[in-house]
Amino acid sequence: MYKYVKTIGKAIKNGLKIKLDNNIVKLLNTAGDEVGSVLSNVLRLKFPVYGGDIISHSSKTTTLIGKFAKNQPNGTDALIKSGLTESITGVTSKTTFNVLNDPNFSGWLTNQGWLDDAIARGDIFRMISDPNIADGFFKQEIDYLISKGYKFSGA
Repeated sequence: MYKYVKTIGKAIKNGLKIKLDNNIVKLLNTAGDEVGSVLSNVLRLKFPVYGGDIISHSSKTTTLIGKFAKNQPNGTDALIKSGLTESITGVTSKTTFNVLNDPNFSGWLTNQGWLDDAIARGDIFRMISDPNIADGFFKQEIDYLISKGYKFSGA
């Protein structure tokens, strides 16, 4: 849990509640539904759609790509609203989840710069939407990562 104190603190500021259940720190939204948990220094985000729950890596940032899906439970918007992700720029590695959330979003160039930073850090990429029906920026992200030599397993 200690590794995620900053993330949990930010989540609490964003309205999440904490519940201790044996050795598990459960993170609950305002409706009381579990949105994440920490056990043995592993952060897990509950994600009921493509790919299932998202598990943190012990030493690398996991960059999450997929459809934005505003106000839906199946896109990056839901993960941003969970309060358990960050929008990381630059090359400082943090062992957390990285989702593009730029208030000054200006199209593909914003996405590309964000992906380039994640590549430079050596992040793990995790798709949260079905790549077989990708379109828009999500499709561009996939194509860009493939052009940089990435291969996706399980897709």
